[in-house]
This record gives sequence, C-alpha cells and structure tokens, in this order.
Amino acid sequence: MGKFDGFNVISADYKKVAGQGIAVDLLIPSKLTAGLYPVIVRFHGGGYVSGSSLYEPWFPQWVLDLAIAKNAIIISPNYRLLPESSGLDILEDLDDLRRWMKFGLNLKLSYFSTGLRADLDRIITQGDSAGGHLSIQFAWDHQEVKACIALFPSLNLESPHFSGVNNTLPPGSISLVDQHLAHVGNIKPSSDMTLTRFPLITAMIREGRFLEFFGINSRLFPFKTLEAGAKLPPLFILHGTDDTIVPVEGSKAFVKRLLEKNPDSKVVLTIQPGEHGVSAGFTMKHPWLVEGLKLVTDAWKA
Repeated sequence: MGKFDGFNVISADYKKVAGQGIAVDLLIPSKLTAGLYPVIVRFHGGGYVSGSSLYEPWFPQWVLDLAIAKNAIIISPNYRLLPESSGLDILEDLDDLRRWMKFGLNLKLSYFSTGLRADLDRIITQGDSAGGHLSIQFAWDHQEVKACIALFPSLNLESPHFSGVNNTLPPGSISLVDQHLAHVGNIKPSSDMTLTRFPLITAMIREGRFLEFFGINSRLFPFKTLEAGAKLPPLFILHGTDDTIVPVEGSKAFVKRLLEKNPDSKVVLTIQPGEHGVSAGFTMKHPWLVEGLKLVTDAWKA
C-alpha cells in the first residue's frame, strides 16, 4: 500500500513560466462528498533545489492522517528550483499559487466532484525543511491563513552554516554548481522526484554560494521579515537536536525573537532528539506532535 491510497489525487498547473507548467497536486480524502472542507497547504522540502509535491518518502504520514481525520483537502504545490531560478522566483510562485487557489481551485474541484469545495477561510500551512520556511512565508503573506506548521525549517539563512565557505574547492577542480549550470539551457525545473539534484544544495553551501543563487532581498529572510513587524498566526515548529542539515539553533532563535517582538504570539516549539526529517514516519498521535497539533487545529476551527 502507498501513502496516498486513502486519497483521490488530481493535478493541475497553477501557472506557466515560458510555456512550462508548474503543478499543484490536490489530495482529497476518498470519503469526501459534496460540501465545504478546510485546507492544508503543504510545501515540500529539498533544499530549494530538489524534491517534489508527491515525493512519497518525504510526505509526512501524520499530515495525511490529519487530513483524513479532519476531512481536509491537501494542496501540495511544486515551485521553481535553484539554481536556475531564484528565491524571489519561488516567492512569486507562492503568490501565484494563492491567486490560483482563489480563482481556480474550486473550479478544478467541481470538475472532479459536483459540490466539492475548499473553504478558503480555513487554511493551515505545513512544510518541512525549505518547505517549513515557505510555510511560514505563505502565512505571513496571506493573513487569512489560520495557523502554520514548520518542521525543521530553514529560517536563519544568513547564518555561516548557509552563507559561509565551509569547504573550499581544491585547485583546478570544477564547481558542481557551475558544471550543472553549463548544461541546463533555458529550462526552469520545478520538480525533482528522483532527487538527482539534491547534491547541488550541498555544493552551494560548501562553496559559500547559497546566497548567490537564492538572493539577498530582505523578503527572503525570515528574521528580517520578523524585524519589519510581520505577525504570524498560531505556529508549531518541530526540530531535532541532532539536525546536521538545518541546525536547530535557527528555530530556537526565531521563536525567541518572535516572542520578544510579539509577546502575545501563540507558538509551540518542540525540540526533541533526532536528525533532519525526524518526523516523516510519525502518525498524528505521536507524543511529539500532540501539543502543536492541538494549537493549530484549534485555530483552524476559529
């Protein structure tokens, strides 16, 4: 059995860039009939260079459990990937996704099943790693979002871990990133189901070139957005203490500053032992999830 067996999965292009479609997948619990249902917008991880909306090993089981338990429709988009595109291109895709949700989502659902509709006043976001950052960004940019979940999110993108040179190339060697860019042409990838691109993020970080491709616009950096006065809906962050890919210190510092700026913020920060991706196989009732999920699902009902 596959993870998505309890769902009907339908796909659409929510936008096109130079004739290339960027897909969004809708996961609809099989039991749903005509009615108005809440929404989970789920952003995949992959270091901004890899991953895909339906890459099953990285799709949290508990998110699927939550959708079935709460009769929710999951919206899982792809987005343009580095290094062919930039961080601002990714945020533009998120803005266009929200526009499509407003004007195209329920039309698409009506083609699938008459009377089936998404309740756009009851949205929560969820994402892991790079997708955790995008989950928070989407909630910032679209204030109608009721709550936000971020798993081991990449938030402190200006830290030496992401922006410093961690391992210089030996003399005469060719950068993996440059080698890749020499062969890509005009294609702007928005999905990597096989994860063949994943070594690119390791190379960018090792060579100290992540910001060269991601960009330096202040909108790209969660701490700068926070300092500018942005407020978040109820927020649940889960992060492993042993994370070597996205250090847990970023999540700790973010929550600390969020509460300093906005003492009334509702936030659950769950820090537990584990590496990056620690929660992928959890069910909805895992003890590390209970407190955070109560916070966000209560806000969903408000």
